[in-house]
Amino acid sequence: MPVNYDPVLTDILKDLTRIRSAWTENQYDYAPDAVINYIAANDDALRFFVNELYRLTDRDERRRLCDNHRGLDENIVAIEDPGTLDQLAAVEKATQPSDVYKLSPIIEDDIIALIRPIEYMQHVTNWTPFSGVIKNSPINI
Repeated sequence: MPVNYDPVLTDILKDLTRIRSAWTENQYDYAPDAVINYIAANDDALRFFVNELYRLTDRDERRRLCDNHRGLDENIVAIEDPGTLDQLAAVEKATQPSDVYKLSPIIEDDIIALIRPIEYMQHVTNWTPFSGVIKNSPINI
C-alpha cells in the first residue's frame, strides 16, 4: 500500500495507467497525439519524479522497497544512473520537434519504462512534493 499520497504523483500515475490501458486496448503502433501532448506538457513533473527516486534512494533502499511492495519492478533496483537508461525516453521523444519525433516515436515500452520508477515514488518518504500542476489531466485518449 502506498505511503505517499501526493496528489500530483497520484494523478500522474493514474494518467500513465490510462495511457498504458488504452495502448493495450487499442494496440497502437505509436503514441497518439493526446499522449505526446500530455507527456510534453508534463515533462517537468515526469522528470522530477524519476530523478527524485534516484536522488533519494540508493540500490539498497530500492531493494527494500521492491521486497516490501511486490508490484514494483525489480529492474529499477540495480540502476545507478537514470540518465543512461530509457526511463525518460518518452519525455525526451515528446519534447523533440515533430520532424525529429517522427524518426523515433514513443512506443509502448517507453511508457512502461516511464511508469516503473514513478511507481516507486509512492513508497518513498521524506521528499518534497512537486510544486507544479499537472496539465491535460485526466488524460482523455
